[in-house]
Amino acid sequence: MNTLSHPIHPIFRQNALLLVAFIGFWIGGHVQPGLDAIENISEIMRSHPNDAESYFLRAEAKSELGDLKGAIADLSRAIECDTSYTDAYFWRADALAALGNYHAALIDYNSVLKANESIHATHERIGTIEETLGDTASALNELDLAVSSDPTCPRVFDKRGAILARIGKTQSAMSDYNQAIKLDPKYSGTHRRRGFLRLRMGDYGGAVQDLVKHAFLKD
Repeated sequence: MNTLSHPIHPIFRQNALLLVAFIGFWIGGHVQPGLDAIENISEIMRSHPNDAESYFLRAEAKSELGDLKGAIADLSRAIECDTSYTDAYFWRADALAALGNYHAALIDYNSVLKANESIHATHERIGTIEETLGDTASALNELDLAVSSDPTCPRVFDKRGAILARIGKTQSAMSDYNQAIKLDPKYSGTHRRRGFLRLRMGDYGGAVQDLVKHAFLKD
């Protein structure tokens, strides 16, 4: 999951061991520093049981360790402590979606949109869920909104292009793939998808170029 934005919490200044544990966790990527961070946060939370940011920080560590259910529990507690905590809604939605609880995730993503924050990323995620649920029209609408809010993200053009290609809108799909590659020439997955689309359109030379490019970038 990706953080939206939140400041360094005062509990880091209160506990140097916690700060060291979190730095070791994010830089080293090891399990033990993550467990240390969780343990230290939990210890501090005993004297600060209603601190939303502490629950959020612990949820971050749990999420990175693969404990999504534990992360959701902490994010829910953070939201109980601060109902306007947009980051917590966003992260909880990501965790819920990862576990396949799409309808609950959509509720949280819409809470983020109501707060008028992280518009691009939220529309993109809603679009992905709608596509998974089989609502192609809603998925395209959400990805259109994502593009409108940030036209510099190649991933969204690639996602929209894939949907358009699937429903037979080849020219529009090609336009999106071209834009994705223009924004990021090293986006290997788009080269592969554009290559197969070119095969469908009879552009065999272009297809070979894209598929070779994909293989080169992938390696």
